[in-house]
Order: sequence, then structure tokens, then C-alpha cells
Amino acid sequence: MTETIRGIAGLQGREPIAAALSRKCGKPVKIVYSQEEDFRIDKNKYAMYGVTPGGVAGQVAQGLTGAVSSVLTIPNETGLMIKVIEKAELRDRVSKFGSYLVATPKGFVPLAAMGEFVDSTEPTVITRQGMQYSLDVYGYRSTFPITHIMESFDAAMKKVKLPDGVTLKQTGDIDTMMNAMLRMLAAIAMGIVILYLVMVPLFGSWKAPVAIIIAIPLGAIGGAWSLLLADKHACLPAIMGFVLLGSIIVKNSILLIDFIQTYEREGKDLKTAIYDSITVRTRPILMTAFGTAVGMVPIALEWAIGLERLSPLAIVSIGGLIFGTFLTLVYVPYFYYLMASGKEVPAQPAGKQD
Repeated sequence: MTETIRGIAGLQGREPIAAALSRKCGKPVKIVYSQEEDFRIDKNKYAMYGVTPGGVAGQVAQGLTGAVSSVLTIPNETGLMIKVIEKAELRDRVSKFGSYLVATPKGFVPLAAMGEFVDSTEPTVITRQGMQYSLDVYGYRSTFPITHIMESFDAAMKKVKLPDGVTLKQTGDIDTMMNAMLRMLAAIAMGIVILYLVMVPLFGSWKAPVAIIIAIPLGAIGGAWSLLLADKHACLPAIMGFVLLGSIIVKNSILLIDFIQTYEREGKDLKTAIYDSITVRTRPILMTAFGTAVGMVPIALEWAIGLERLSPLAIVSIGGLIFGTFLTLVYVPYFYYLMASGKEVPAQPAGKQD
């Protein structure tokens, strides 16, 4: 699997946890597997001698680390604890400790008579994720899009069959980005619903706000094409650019429909009201769109240090405003015409002045 990960395009370095710890600590850290001696008990022998594993373990611990047997009392001073421990030459090797005598109801029995010592290999560093053992593999990127890296990773890992009980989980930048995008999309959906509910009493109609909401994707068309032409990938700043773009498109659409309804209340027919509204509002809408687009140019061209992260936001805003503004002037009146044809002009909302 390591060789498969090394072949993924866009990753500048693939390192296990040892290399990552070395980089963080500033000095070489080598994870090795230590050799350990484990004592494997024989349950039949324990039962024969009338002892329990816990009792034997307690006696062995006293021999290895010592046990306090008494306290030396000194007048007017704190007593000194007296610890009894096995001789150093008898506990410097596991093989020697097999002769350690364990007290049983049937007398003292050597430890080796109750089981056997076996060699085992254990890692010196253990990592866990969700209380499960884990093996962390780190990969780093510079300018290659994280989404493209993950596409290559998923395609490569389909050829790898993991052992039973082993699972693969992606963390880091991709996990953070996906969670942030889901929250962003949920917020956008909630904002659209709230926007619709606010505009219903404003226009006195259930259909007129639909014409405004339908216009939101018009700006997204220009924003998507601008990302493609600028060779930028979709990211959180780009999504923020789509949100900014949608708000401007909605504002322009509200002004158009509001003027249309104003002219209708003055007695003009629907087509004339639409034509006059477009004639009056075209210049202010274009001034708003192009003024915002020009203000985004320094960010899009990355004229300052750090602006490369916000460059997708500016590119989406510029392309979407230029393209979406013209589509708004055409399709928003058209959508409103389809929904308002043959319908009575909604009454002017209370408290609104001409």
C-alpha cells in the first residue's frame, strides 16, 4: 500500500509517523519495535498449585520493583521505609528470573514451573484514532489541488485489498474542507429559504420571489467559466465568491421587479412596465456590477502577498458579475412575465411609499 501511495500525483512527500515526529521535534525520531519477554501462564499448573495469576503477578512485581517491608522509626524525624528487592544479578536477565520462588499453598515453586517465557515484538510508539490502533501516513502538497489528489488517491486505493478488520480513513485538509463545504451548502440553502419567505410579503405574491431565486444560478454560470479560464480549482474562497455573487444578483433582480410592479400600479400594461423598468435600471445595475468587478481586480491578479488564497473569490465575482448581470437583465423580466401574465397586479404592501 505504501508503494501505491507513493505513486499518487501531486504529493511532494509521503512519510509515516516516525518522519512526522522527527520533523515536529527537530531531531531524528526512529520508531523501532522492541523485543519483549512475556510470561505465558499455564492455567492447569496454576490450578494445581492453588494460586491465581493475579497473586503470582503481585509476587513477581515485588521481586522486580521491591516492596516496603517495614519502617525505620527515627525520633523527631520522618520514618525511613525499608524496601526488600531481589538481588540485581538475579533480575538483570529475564532468563534468570525463571528461578524466582513463588509462594503457593503447597510451598515455594519456581516461576518457570508455572508457564513459559516467550519472545514478542511490540512497537515503541502506539497511535490511536477513536480508541482504535492506527497507522498514520502523511502527505504534503504545494499547489496541486487537494480534490485532484484525492481523486487519484481513491482510484489508486481501489486496487488495494485491505486485510480483514483494517479500515482506511482520510483526515487532514480533505476532511476539513468537506465538513466546511457541507456547512456552507447548508447555510446557503437556509439563506435561500429565508430570502424567499422575506420577499413574499414584500412583493405580495408567492410567485414573484421565485423569479428572483431562479436568477441566482445565472451568475454561477459566469463564475464557473471564469474559474475554468483562470485555471483555478474549486475551494472555499470560490464558494464564498458564489455567495457574494448571488447576493448582488438578487439585489439587482429585486430592483427590477420592484420597478416593474411600481409601473404596473401606475396603470401601465405588463410589457410596457417591464420595458421601462429595464430602461431605468440598466445603468445603475451595470455601474454596481462593473464597480465591484474593478475593485476585485487587484485580488484576482494577486498583487499583494497572501492574496493568492482569495484569488478564486475575486475571479468568481468578476466573471459572474459581468456574465450574470446581462443574463439578469434578460431572464429575470422574462421569468416574471411568464409568472405574472394574466394575473392581477399585487396590491402595494402596507407602509411602502411610492
